[in-house]
Amino acid sequence: MMGDSTPVLARALEASGRTVTRWHRFLHEGQETGPWPPAGSFDQVWVRLPRSAREVRMLLTAAAARIHPEGRVILYGAKDEGIRSADNHRPPALAPFHTALVKRRCRVLTATLAAAYAGGDDTLEAWATDVTLDWGAGPRAWRYFPGVFSHGRLDPATAMLLRHLDPPGPGARILDYGAGTGIIGRALMERVPGSTVHLLDPDAIALHAARTNVPGAFAVQASSLEHPALAGRGPYDLIVSNPPIHEGKRETLGVVESLVARGAALLAPTGRLVLVIQRRLPAEPLLRSAYSATRVLADEGPFRLWEAGV
Repeated sequence: MMGDSTPVLARALEASGRTVTRWHRFLHEGQETGPWPPAGSFDQVWVRLPRSAREVRMLLTAAAARIHPEGRVILYGAKDEGIRSADNHRPPALAPFHTALVKRRCRVLTATLAAAYAGGDDTLEAWATDVTLDWGAGPRAWRYFPGVFSHGRLDPATAMLLRHLDPPGPGARILDYGAGTGIIGRALMERVPGSTVHLLDPDAIALHAARTNVPGAFAVQASSLEHPALAGRGPYDLIVSNPPIHEGKRETLGVVESLVARGAALLAPTGRLVLVIQRRLPAEPLLRSAYSATRVLADEGPFRLWEAGV
């Protein structure tokens, strides 16, 4: 099973006598994680429809490489997620999809291997997109993979943060929380001589890109500042973040709340937490509940840049 964050379907399949291997690029309890699905030959590969068309094609290609010649790929998702157009993103490795079930605005599609399938593209690197980005220091080569945040461009909130952030002094220890492909961490590494930069993100594929984009940084796949890999690596002079505020389609402040609540304990006595967030969201009461000093560094359009210290 690829890309399903819940164990519900896996448990149902196991209850029917099947042995299930779960993989997700994001950290979730009870499943394998990593930048690419584990190898193997399976009777069925179930794929939860991802967000982007190119990610659909990437995962279906990986799925085709993991079914035996008589096996099936099963793709499932909702109509408003694009399941009805999924056949448009089907790789040559698979024969056309057939609809197995339609229920409650969702569909289950099945496909077998195409007769002429000869393998190929079963590596993450085959799906890399290389571009140039400029956050004010000149063009930089940058690598993306399907499904990462702000694919192929510098998002407005990160650009605002980098315009207004006052970097710490030489030799600073910096944590980029929710680092994605590493733009903030790379910019600060270049601005701060002798800095130590740590990158934290729950997406293994985004971190795979970040390891290329930010050589010399320490990357941790984690969704919490309490991850054991961070033990003893602080205190930090700066924790900086453009945090996600969505889980799927649902808007949530869960990531921001976790960052604010746990960040203070990892800061040096003069350290700072800096985050950019949509100005309509209630960041101020969250920050004031955990930090003795807070202020707005910048206010532009829909975004507000906050700084807090212990």
